[in-house]
Amino acid sequence: MPVPLLDLDIPHLEEARIRIDAEASDPAWQSALVIEDFTTFDPTPGAEPLGRTLVRLVSDPTALYVHVTALDPEPERIRARVGRRDTRWADDFVGLYLDPAGEGQRAWLFATNALGAQMDGIRMEASGQDDVTWDGLWASQGRRTAEGYEVELAIPWRTVRHPASCEQLGLMFFRNIPRTGEKSAWPVLDPAVQGILVQEALVGGPGPLPTSAGLDVIGELAFGWTDSGAANHRLGYSGVFPGLTLRYAPGPSTAFGLALNPDFSQVESDGAVIDVNRRHALYYDEKRPFFQEGREWFDHPFGELVYTRSMVSPIVGVRATTEQGDWAVAGIAVLDNDPAPSVSEGGGWSEEDLDGHRAAETVLRARQQVGADGHVGVIATDRSVLGSELSNRVIGVDGRVRLTDQLVVDGSALASSTVISEGEDLVVGPAGSGRIAFNDERFSAGTSLRAVSPGFRAENGFVTTADRIGGGSWAGVTLRPGWSWLPRVSFYPVNTWYGWSTQGDLRDVGWMPNLSLRFGNGAWAWAGYKEAGEVYQGKWLPSRRLVLEAGGAWTSWLEASAGVGTGTAPWYDETAPATGTRHGVWADVTVQPHPMASVSLSGSWERFDLRGETAYAGWVGRARLDLFATPTLSTRWIVDLSTFDGSRSAEGLVAWERSPGRALYLGGRVDPPGQGEDGALAWQVQAKASWTWAR
Repeated sequence: MPVPLLDLDIPHLEEARIRIDAEASDPAWQSALVIEDFTTFDPTPGAEPLGRTLVRLVSDPTALYVHVTALDPEPERIRARVGRRDTRWADDFVGLYLDPAGEGQRAWLFATNALGAQMDGIRMEASGQDDVTWDGLWASQGRRTAEGYEVELAIPWRTVRHPASCEQLGLMFFRNIPRTGEKSAWPVLDPAVQGILVQEALVGGPGPLPTSAGLDVIGELAFGWTDSGAANHRLGYSGVFPGLTLRYAPGPSTAFGLALNPDFSQVESDGAVIDVNRRHALYYDEKRPFFQEGREWFDHPFGELVYTRSMVSPIVGVRATTEQGDWAVAGIAVLDNDPAPSVSEGGGWSEEDLDGHRAAETVLRARQQVGADGHVGVIATDRSVLGSELSNRVIGVDGRVRLTDQLVVDGSALASSTVISEGEDLVVGPAGSGRIAFNDERFSAGTSLRAVSPGFRAENGFVTTADRIGGGSWAGVTLRPGWSWLPRVSFYPVNTWYGWSTQGDLRDVGWMPNLSLRFGNGAWAWAGYKEAGEVYQGKWLPSRRLVLEAGGAWTSWLEASAGVGTGTAPWYDETAPATGTRHGVWADVTVQPHPMASVSLSGSWERFDLRGETAYAGWVGRARLDLFATPTLSTRWIVDLSTFDGSRSAEGLVAWERSPGRALYLGGRVDPPGQGEDGALAWQVQAKASWTWAR
């Protein structure tokens, strides 16, 4: 759908001089563009919102400034807690999608709750998802009032890539009220149209912006010591590791990055999951800032062709992104000190093959916009294991086109060449995908096809399947009964998948109808029944399973979700695959007795019975305590337990986080010996200081 340019212009001042304090008292706000008339889009589209929302906008050569007044008839019921970035999605919050190019393809997400806690990310219209791993440098403040709350944001232009002259901006504002599940937006967000950014409002922008080069220098110093002595996982001396990251922007739409001996350790460990009886490797989200610049352009219709978590420990990394007119080009290259093994079920490089070797890993992506919400693109990746003959290269083309407001088609064609082991010839294999999807206010349907030849590998990605040609189909309906206690019901009777080998043998087939309910207090429930079968090691393994889940933010201080699953499931034993009975229960509870404190408990229990005996039974759990002295100064304590291997661990952290790249951390971890095991206590201590100099 073509997006009209509204007769609205954001006032552009020589110098706004706005203090970010959540109060619209600075003189610049007197000339601001005022936006209101929000309309609900969920759970009941087109209704009058519970409370009035008023947005003020003004800009200067430095930043875009936003002030939001959110009125509420029951201000005492507003949910707001202090928290680390990207954690307060269950609170009352307001935010916006900002598309500086006004093309409806990509937008930056900025949101904040009533206390100014920040949430941000990037949305690609083609993916239909918000990637909240991106963290930008911007300012926010919030305050509760007798009538609701107010927030104020300053979004520097240098934080978002933009044309040299922003003649028009794409904007979409939204508000969330969790106690009723109400979501509202400006402009009107029509559920009969597939997509969000294609419905953004185009308003007059600030025009030409300063084109002076921006340089960010992020210096860091990390320290690590363990029970075995000084840590040695990076280049350093006696447990001390210096690092440097540079970001240079010669223009508003071009950015280069260089990382030297970077510290890519995570602020906290990944949560424990049940890693037993799995057919494929576990997938982990990317949380490292270096890999987030331009990451959105690596989205691909085929799937995860670029999985940067496979680049485990880069010594040196470079990246570049440029956006010129309808074109976007992004690239990344790293020298990895500890490359990850293959995840393809068709075989590949093992940990033994890669032990002691470094890898040169490169990705190049180019896309050209075609029409509204459409593109054509190319991708090329390379992973070469240094000191060996092992290598993998992938090249492909892809495209997407919007046929109507409701109908979208995308597809891709790929090929790879791989040397899997020393002294062997290249293994060459094609792959491809196609999908057509229809969505309107009530109905959703579509079908997809995906082909992966036996020889296809994507070692820089996360492609687990090989030798499979198949796809899936789905069709469902969304009903809005108009009942205050149950405003939305979604039912998908058609949710199927099917696949064959390239020789025509059946590989897998399944059907999983499901029902989801949205209640008037914002709570939700989901039920699904799975009837499926698959071939593993030449044997057909049927399964049947019922899953029930429910959750929500039940009060201003309690969030909880839980689920249960039961039925038959495959037993992935390479020598004796079979079908057994699997039962599981999982839950996650967060209690927030004070805006500056929270306690959370999460856990999963699972049992598998095979041939009348218990093959395994156990649980994993995590307890977590977060305390904030100020919004920037906090401490966090985590205890993890697993009965599968008897492991136990505890970790603590004291953190001062002023903004991305400006932080101090001091933390440690202890791992007692497993139950029934002999050995000493394992421990480690880490510290890190980083600072950003910007000009």
